[in-house]
Amino acid sequence: MKKLISPLLLLPSLAFAHTNAVDFPIQAACSTADKSVTDFKLELTNLSDNATSVIVDLWNQSGNTLTSVNTLYEGDGYTNLTLGSAFSIPAHTTVRFYTSYAYNYAGFSGVNINLHNPCSVSPVMGKITHLDANSQIIANGYSGPREKIFNLNINNGQPF
Repeated sequence: MKKLISPLLLLPSLAFAHTNAVDFPIQAACSTADKSVTDFKLELTNLSDNATSVIVDLWNQSGNTLTSVNTLYEGDGYTNLTLGSAFSIPAHTTVRFYTSYAYNYAGFSGVNINLHNPCSVSPVMGKITHLDANSQIIANGYSGPREKIFNLNINNGQPF
């Protein structure tokens, strides 16, 4: 009887085994060339029939946790990214975040002058924490100067 019970005790833990956090590198660092712009885009797609919640964390070159970013677009499928806080993604929906980083952003002029983030907060590492074991998301994106974009390798392109 003991031999039968032991394997059964493992079943509940296996049923809830779920990769809920994925770390990913962000290959393209912000350039120190004057007025150079590095773009960052992240897309999260909920593949499930129910809304799900996620948290996105980013770190800069110094290893400091980033607490906020200026988002360049809002609306038309783009939204603000609140770092370190849970947010909901509706069923079968993709949310997009897009921002940019500039070395000498004070040298820019025009309507977008305050939208670029300084290079000091350019992310080099990210983590997506998926808070719902009963749904799946897939994430992708890119980072880099506009003339050379690097795709983000998030969970090898697999849902989690």
